[in-house]
Amino acid sequence: MKTIIHLDGFICIDEFSGKYRYTAIKMDEYGDVTVCPFKRTLEVDIPDDFNPVLAKVAAIDEQIEVVRAKANNDLARLNDAKARLLCLENGAAT
Repeated sequence: MKTIIHLDGFICIDEFSGKYRYTAIKMDEYGDVTVCPFKRTLEVDIPDDFNPVLAKVAAIDEQIEVVRAKANNDLARLNDAKARLLCLENGAAT
């Protein structure tokens, strides 16, 4: 299915690599230098069987893994702190 997409953003250059890129917002505060505004209209061909739900589910699964990893790290840190306190309470040397 043919779809019209309107791009309205900026061409920026990374001050370290010197590479140009398109961004939706000005990136000056993130180390890029805004070169000029950029507006284009493109016609793209989206596959008829494209299902955005699958892409969204995959993105959510990635977020779940990030949260799970952080939670596991936090739990390990808390369990370690608890164990150290219990060792002190029982007179064990740490």
